[in-house]
Amino acid sequence: MRFNFRPAEYTPLSPLEKALEIIAAAGVVLSVLLLALRWSALPAAIPSHFGLSGAPDASGGKGMLAVMAAVNVVLYLLLTALSRIPRLFNYPWPVTVENARRQYQIGRTALSTMKAEFAWVLLYVEWQIIQIGLGKSQGFSFVFLPVVIFLQTVLFAYFIHLAYRER
Repeated sequence: MRFNFRPAEYTPLSPLEKALEIIAAAGVVLSVLLLALRWSALPAAIPSHFGLSGAPDASGGKGMLAVMAAVNVVLYLLLTALSRIPRLFNYPWPVTVENARRQYQIGRTALSTMKAEFAWVLLYVEWQIIQIGLGKSQGFSFVFLPVVIFLQTVLFAYFIHLAYRER
């Protein structure tokens, strides 16, 4: 079914979605604020790549952190704009007049959850790079990446399950 045949139904934000929006926005604001507060203390070269062990294995200019903070802001803005039109999301089953409201809300909540996770993961990565650059840390824990991937997979499976149940 093509998205232009899906009902264009307005669904107000749930309390959970509002909380997730605040959490995501806080992560983005803290990312920009952290960079602004630490910029002058950072050395010219900071870690720019990490091996599987979490140890830095390449370095680059500190401007990379500005790009990271900008990506956090742009990603937040793009995902916020996209969340306003949930009928454009890719649903694995038909969205009908009967199930549209619930499918759209589940899709939007999933997107808000991912947006909050992305904002805070990027904030953590930025913070950790700053810590390494300032000599206060040696690298990421080797469990960081597996935990992030596991969390994202569990959240994805959970929202697919919810949407399947409400089809």
